[in-house]
Amino acid sequence: MKQTIFSTIIIGFLSLGIYYGLVAYFNAKKHQAYSQELASYHSVENILEYKLQKLANILSLGLIDNETVNQYKKIQEKQTQHEKQATYFAYLSLGFLFVAILLSSFTLKANHSILVLSISGVFVLGIGVLAPIMTMIIQKDIDLIGRIVLSFESRSVVGTIEKLFAQEEWVVGIAILVFSLLLPLGKLLSLFLLSFFFSDPLIHKLVHIFKIIGKWSMVDVFIVAIFLVYITSGKSDTTQAYSGIGLYFFLGYVIISTIATIQSKKMLQQATS
Repeated sequence: MKQTIFSTIIIGFLSLGIYYGLVAYFNAKKHQAYSQELASYHSVENILEYKLQKLANILSLGLIDNETVNQYKKIQEKQTQHEKQATYFAYLSLGFLFVAILLSSFTLKANHSILVLSISGVFVLGIGVLAPIMTMIIQKDIDLIGRIVLSFESRSVVGTIEKLFAQEEWVVGIAILVFSLLLPLGKLLSLFLLSFFFSDPLIHKLVHIFKIIGKWSMVDVFIVAIFLVYITSGKSDTTQAYSGIGLYFFLGYVIISTIATIQSKKMLQQATS
């Protein structure tokens, strides 16, 4: 009876974590779109248009509205709103998922706990590679015109891989694809199979293989690299760098992957003893 109650609670937390994660993802994509639109307002043409409308507004004593400013403020409000919602729901999602993992570790059988870990891991990895992970804005002050945006980049891991392939950077693109996406997915899939076929020697070998290969995974290195870029770039007169929710979910995957490795090791030892 207790097992059934705990299982129901864990499924509930897991479902909420997935739901709020999807909400966070869609808000992050909207924030990305509005940020791109705001950046376009800082082109030379749009700034000159804004200055002309401002002049017309002054000369007409306020009878002519500055439409550019009004539109900019509306977009800025939406951008801020979606940014806050994306961050809030990302934390909420990860919180529910980690509660589900924690409860499953203490209340469920080892194979069921591995199942919860593998499902959570696949989900956070998916959001981690699809959601924006970093936004970089390069800008410059020009006399008489003001600040213009020279470059706006807001990309996910998948978006970065696509760009590398488009630029024919095959070696780097394939390396990131394999070590930061395919291998982690393979490891999680092997753990998922282990939760159902925990007595199958073939699955044990598969898990062991992915553990060995996983030591060469770029996930941890990639996270550290992102942090280094963020810290060294930071905010200056010409460059601004912002982390996205993809980074939070990627960090979530690193933690879940570590827990899953420890749990699966214990489970395999029990199965072979």
